[in-house]
Amino acid sequence: MITGPYHDPSNYTAGWTSGAYAKVGDGRNCIIFLFGNATAGTPNNSVRCFDSSSNTFSYLQQANEGSGPTFAITGNGINDRDNHLSLSIPGRGLVILGGAYLNGKPNQNGFFDYASLQWVDINTVMGGLFKAPAGFNWSAFNPAMVWSEDQNMGFVYGGAFNGSPSKFITLIHPQSDGTYSLEPVNGVANTDACENMRNSAVAAGQWVYIVGGVCNEGGVLVDSKKFRRFNLVTRQWDVSLPNLPVSRSYPQVTYDQGTGDIVVYGGNPTTLGSNANWTGTNSVFTWNIHNQGPAWVDITAQANMPAVRMPFGAYDPTTEKHCYRGGAYFDSNGNIISGGYSSSNTWCLQLAGNVSGGSSGSVPPTSPPVNPDPPPPPVTPPVSPPVTPPPSSSGGSGSSSTDSQIQALQKQLNILLQQYTENYPDVVMTKNELMALLAQKAQQLGVPISGSSSVGSNPTPPPPVTPPVSPPVTPPPSSSGAPAQIISGEIKVTAVPQALPPLKSSLSPYGAAKHMRLTELGDGKLYVVAGDWGGGDYTPFPFGDSVVAQDGRQDLHSYDVLANTWKIEAHYCGNSTGNYPRHPDEVGQLWDTKRQRMWLGPGIWYPYNDTCNQGGGFGILSYFDFISRQWVQPEGLPAEPMKTMQARPRPSAHGIYDAQTDKLIFLDDRSAYYFDPDTQTWATYPHTFGLFADGTVAQVGRYIYITNEASSIMKGFGDVYSLWRWNIDTHTFEEMGLLPDDLRDGNGDDWGRVYMAALGDKIAMYKQMNNGVSGKINQFTYPSSVYVYDAAKDTYQKVVWDDPATTLTDKIKGNTMTWHSSGWMVLFGCVGDAGCDYSHPMTHIGLVDLRQFEGTGENIPNN
Repeated sequence: MITGPYHDPSNYTAGWTSGAYAKVGDGRNCIIFLFGNATAGTPNNSVRCFDSSSNTFSYLQQANEGSGPTFAITGNGINDRDNHLSLSIPGRGLVILGGAYLNGKPNQNGFFDYASLQWVDINTVMGGLFKAPAGFNWSAFNPAMVWSEDQNMGFVYGGAFNGSPSKFITLIHPQSDGTYSLEPVNGVANTDACENMRNSAVAAGQWVYIVGGVCNEGGVLVDSKKFRRFNLVTRQWDVSLPNLPVSRSYPQVTYDQGTGDIVVYGGNPTTLGSNANWTGTNSVFTWNIHNQGPAWVDITAQANMPAVRMPFGAYDPTTEKHCYRGGAYFDSNGNIISGGYSSSNTWCLQLAGNVSGGSSGSVPPTSPPVNPDPPPPPVTPPVSPPVTPPPSSSGGSGSSSTDSQIQALQKQLNILLQQYTENYPDVVMTKNELMALLAQKAQQLGVPISGSSSVGSNPTPPPPVTPPVSPPVTPPPSSSGAPAQIISGEIKVTAVPQALPPLKSSLSPYGAAKHMRLTELGDGKLYVVAGDWGGGDYTPFPFGDSVVAQDGRQDLHSYDVLANTWKIEAHYCGNSTGNYPRHPDEVGQLWDTKRQRMWLGPGIWYPYNDTCNQGGGFGILSYFDFISRQWVQPEGLPAEPMKTMQARPRPSAHGIYDAQTDKLIFLDDRSAYYFDPDTQTWATYPHTFGLFADGTVAQVGRYIYITNEASSIMKGFGDVYSLWRWNIDTHTFEEMGLLPDDLRDGNGDDWGRVYMAALGDKIAMYKQMNNGVSGKINQFTYPSSVYVYDAAKDTYQKVVWDDPATTLTDKIKGNTMTWHSSGWMVLFGCVGDAGCDYSHPMTHIGLVDLRQFEGTGENIPNN
């Protein structure tokens, strides 16, 4: 659906600039427009707010730049320009650096603070707000630039440097003092030299997606069709995505958080230099992130946008509109439309997936989901007549009691809607989506609900609802009161068992360990330090085996999945100062991307001394510093809450580092604990519902997913082996429903545990064993089970093997698992039917090919 035009009060031909969405200090939700086409006449350095809910403009700052030759600023402000670097940092402000037509102008850079609506750090951004290393170079002239809220970092790529397209990649990291560090990332394979792509990048999950630009391809500068993405975690390019059907430089690229579509509007449609008029285009193409395309969809005809050169704008998540401002407009013959407000209009586009009921004239969804959610039932708005009650069991039209239940349900939905909009005004979800989701939950229960399914101090915002595009998928029957999850079929993959490389003897004298955590660092290697059944330097322990004690001793190793090689990164004994962890077994292992540290958190630490550990060693919370190559334990840590966490070591033996909050987050069966590495302080958020998850956790976006293996809870919603997620920002739990049947062994013990690892918006789930029998670990029935959970769609796909001869049932049975950024799921396990113990050690790696779901797609040796 297209609406407009809406007139910008700053009536001038704009171009070569950017728009940005922000909620500013006075409460306004704004698409911010400023600068552009500085040669068009009188300079205009005003900052305007376009409210896409009312379709009106207002000023955040009035123009106050004088004419040449001095271009003096009266009051607070910076000078007009174009072709500049413009980076919006959510919740902070807008950075403006560089650009064209700045000669002789006094205020050449600054930071527009969203809270005060004032320019700060004027002329001191570089060296003040932004800290760069010595010898740093980048381009501030039309690079691709975006801030990733998921990874809490900025990304700047390419741009013109000394008149030529560049390959510069810079990551921008927030610091505890409010400044930002600039990190150059050089020498990355498949990096193209590109320019003219200032509005070409969007961020989602771990990725930055980039469309078009002017790139050096085969030694020739061309308007590019390329569509590629950069992984902010692995710092590698994925160049396997389908190219845009047409060449584009200077397109406006936005990301629709409601539908998951990347939207590409306009841009220069011709080969560089072939058209001096830079003819505008009205083309609109979309590509869906959730479904990974697979192909681009041309919605130009349905969108019916105007042809405009150099469009710029932003997506407003509160209204779900893409709003664009542009320069000169063109008619169908390619001629510039002159007169009136043709050069200063704003138009808005809304995709049909975000329009209630798919209103007439709206743009249809770009492509149906591969495995769509069941469509929610129709929801009656609060002002409409009552919802028709369902038929009674006697076949009648429904009793008065049923009518009362429906009315009570409707009242509860309205109450929840009000609570949601009051507590979460900034969360991306329309009222229609929320009502539909709540009604869907109510239908699953069959009775009015007495409250939200979230646990904590505030209701947790539900996930976005996928618009109905196909008949519903019926969930499998469940014997419990909790809704079963949706299973969307099986998919065949390749499982590749292989023995450990010769370095296995360095892993431990037995080549064996269990209960480890595999943590992928920025170099793409997996790192592991903890686990038991390792080492020969031990003292028998009361609950250890009589032959080999569970001593929790491992050197720090790295494993290169793609090269199939191990390397010792640090020996167990560390050095003479005693800098080494104290017998970690099943502990949290977290990668701190900001400080380049691998933390070991709470869990099972064995307390005894040995010949390598006379001083006690580090425990509970310590880290390996990859800069100094030393183990370090912060000094002066408070006894609580670590003492409380250690009282229940198994449930607290996992955690994540969240880059956006810059916190280490641990979950146990009573509370969530947030650790600030800078201040070395803790914050505790009780949840008090007895969660017990002895596997691992996985983070997708602003949620930490965890399994409940304990008991029925939450008014009929909870059950043994259900999936929950913790909202990192609102500190609340929400249940997502039961796990598939063969991920649940039903006895609540710690053997049939579910291991999870996330990649993008999907989670691989692996259950090591089934139907535990008390006593020996090798007395278990198989098979193990693997599923891929799509967090965006709330659906599962079962993974089966394409060759029975290589099934993990017969070859690899592990209790250590992760999902590598390449897309290969990695299992560290033992072989045969005897189980995993010191007599049948974990000497094998199992690789499961899940690249079709997520990942950069690299192959492994000999496969």
